[in-house]
Amino acid sequence: MKLKSYSDKFTEFSKNALFQSLDNHLQHFIYKTGKTYRLTFQELIQLTDMAVDFHMWDEPSLEEKWNAIESSIESNNGQKKKAILNKIKNDWQNLKVNPSKYKNNAPIVKSIIRKVKDHTEEHEIFGLCPVASENTVCCNLKTIDA
Repeated sequence: MKLKSYSDKFTEFSKNALFQSLDNHLQHFIYKTGKTYRLTFQELIQLTDMAVDFHMWDEPSLEEKWNAIESSIESNNGQKKKAILNKIKNDWQNLKVNPSKYKNNAPIVKSIIRKVKDHTEEHEIFGLCPVASENTVCCNLKTIDA
């Protein structure tokens, strides 16, 4: 049985849809970091999940966080990878637990006001939705009245 190189293993991982949704710069960073630290498949998946979440939450990117933590750790042994991953995971967990903070520049969406009709024509099979009113949000589908 032939052993796969890290590049071959990473090629298999790169088929992951979430990984493919990242921009090319971040994909390259995860590849480079994975190769340097010999990250496992599971660690690559976790980094990808965290990278997407950091981007979605308008946090500094995974690369910025990784580089900041990497430069602050003195250790050069095998524990460095574990320490960096633990700090990033802790940061990610803290962000997940705390309520989301959204910017005020989000567009204000106003729902469309719909008039409710109170009458139906005689001999109709279809009637108005019984939930529809000015105080409820309703899809205004017709119901089959038997």
